[in-house]
Amino acid sequence: QKLYTALQKSHRSEQKLIEKCHELNNTIVGNTAKVQAALRLSRQDQQSIQILKKEIDKAWKMVDAAKGREKQSRETVHRLREEVQNLSKLVDQGAGLSMGQEKAVN
Repeated sequence: QKLYTALQKSHRSEQKLIEKCHELNNTIVGNTAKVQAALRLSRQDQQSIQILKKEIDKAWKMVDAAKGREKQSRETVHRLREEVQNLSKLVDQGAGLSMGQEKAVN
């Protein structure tokens, strides 16, 4: 009788252990799927980060190019203003000579 009781108890314990192993195995399978999904998302995030970094670099290059063009435009405007001033002086001097020559003729 004691042997039979011990055998039943051992069998119940074994069944509980088998059941616990199945539960743990299912948990492992579920966690494995979650880890794989997290790794996939991480890879996608890394790809997105790389794409965004390239876009940022491209944008900074565009900003630098725009600054260069703006600097050239300002220099051009400055040169043209100086040229306009010089031409205005020449016109004024020419007009002065014309009036002086006109008075001399009269």
